[in-house]
Amino acid sequence: MFASIASLWWHSEGINSAGASGAIFGMFGVFLALLLTNLIPKQIRTGLLRSIGIVIAINLIYGMRSGVDNAAHIGGLLSGIVIGFLFYPLLKNNLKGIKNQFSLAAIVGVTVLFGWLYLNSPGNKLAVETRRKALDELNNFGFADSEKYLTKMNAFQELETEALAPFNETPPLSDTALLQKLNTVAVPKWNRILEIIEEIKNYDISAKEKKRTELLIDYVNARLEQIKGIEQGMKERRIESNPGLEETNKKIKNLLKQIKELN
Repeated sequence: MFASIASLWWHSEGINSAGASGAIFGMFGVFLALLLTNLIPKQIRTGLLRSIGIVIAINLIYGMRSGVDNAAHIGGLLSGIVIGFLFYPLLKNNLKGIKNQFSLAAIVGVTVLFGWLYLNSPGNKLAVETRRKALDELNNFGFADSEKYLTKMNAFQELETEALAPFNETPPLSDTALLQKLNTVAVPKWNRILEIIEEIKNYDISAKEKKRTELLIDYVNARLEQIKGIEQGMKERRIESNPGLEETNKKIKNLLKQIKELN
């Protein structure tokens, strides 16, 4: 528990980790603490201290590499040392035949209480909506094609940015230059996006992502309609008062709102 809490405290940007190594370092800490007492005969302690010191040092150095949560290792080790010293009187009394049934329960109880207080403190407790979104994301990854879906969506976002680029030129393009870029840059990008989304339709993904996929198909088709409307308006020289284009723009806005609501 303390190893996990140390990881949460250290990684303020929200990195999550999972594994047994923090708890194993906790056991190292308990053992190390007991080796620093006179519970174990001195002639045995020296060799064990050297051995466990080397093991801890090697693992902490190895933990400096990317992908290893050293915060959990250090948190487990330090909390293990503290708990080891708390266990020392209990173990010493046991060796003398004195039984204390409550010491272990007290240590466990204090640990659980500390963990509960820390996780429920105002600075750490997530809002209900944030928790719901996080749980939804986890649920979405419980399907066979979740990773492939995420890769395709990343490609979609890149292509979408490129397709919308002609509208964001600085200074703004002339009508002729804009129309040329829309047809040579935007239209091919939107068509490629359509191919990607059509492929996603057959993926094993959550119902929520399937709904998003359906909306994205309508969104991309609306973008293609928008380009046709702009082209038609330029030909008729009435782009500012084109009812069809205005309707398409409203449709795009509404679709973007629906897609955003799924996030």
